[in-house]
Amino acid sequence: MKERRSPLFDYNLIRIMDEVIAAGSASKAAKRLNLSTSAVSLSLSRLQKHFGQELFIRTGTGLKPTPSALEINRSFRQAIDIVDNIIDVYQKEESHLDFLRITGSDFIEAYYLSQLIEEGYLQINNLVFYTSTHQDEFELTDSLLQNKTDLALTFMPLVHESIISEKIESLQRFVAICRDDHLLDADKAMTLANYYALPHAALNGEVADMETTLLGSLMHINHEFRGKRKIAYRSNSFTGIISAIEKSEMIAIVPADIAHFLIHKEKRKLKQINLPPELEPYPVNVYANHYVNSAYHSSIETLLSKLKAIK
Repeated sequence: MKERRSPLFDYNLIRIMDEVIAAGSASKAAKRLNLSTSAVSLSLSRLQKHFGQELFIRTGTGLKPTPSALEINRSFRQAIDIVDNIIDVYQKEESHLDFLRITGSDFIEAYYLSQLIEEGYLQINNLVFYTSTHQDEFELTDSLLQNKTDLALTFMPLVHESIISEKIESLQRFVAICRDDHLLDADKAMTLANYYALPHAALNGEVADMETTLLGSLMHINHEFRGKRKIAYRSNSFTGIISAIEKSEMIAIVPADIAHFLIHKEKRKLKQINLPPELEPYPVNVYANHYVNSAYHSSIETLLSKLKAIK
């Protein structure tokens, strides 16, 4: 008969291992867990002793989990998520909090959330919005799995077995925007020469020599001549870029629906110009991502139906 392991196993060690894998180092995990780095290191030593094998390899940038550590963590991950979810639900019931936490760019807030507010959605629902300026897809995924946010709205789907990623919109028609008294004629299409001669506003992170729209999607130039656009201003803020365009000769390429919203609903001092036929932007897809076992599944579904109806 196979000998059973000690029933006194400390399951907190699994939580610590999970945080170290997510953070990539003992010191970062210690900050998340409000523990000392030495306490985290000691816990990892105890865990490795229990399983009788090395679970982490020290590298120049931190701790890299071994395949065994990843397999152990995967086996416990669902149980951790269930426990976290139950605790969070009861904590919210105790404190009478009922906020749906949404993470996204300031464009998401300016375009989608503002229209929900206008339609009176917040009269019966409470939302908290977090701007994800510096978060990549791995951090957003971790935020959903760690129950730090309920819904992440992104331009790329978050790929994880415990995350549901649903496309809520595909923005396919694009125009140029500029200030309302710009020399460009709103009744005529912009030429390719205009596109390369005029200064552009762009989001931080875009590669300077790549043709992209303001939301970061790529554009195909269907012409043998390829110039180099002049980027005069960069910012992490979509709303900041729009304000800059209103006060300058800069232009930007945006989905036509966004241009209509800015001009007719937000009353921004802008006008839209048709693109030259040589410019072919790729569609911008917007995805809603949430944890598969979220306690707010029904609220999320209601919100998604509202978001899909926005035009």
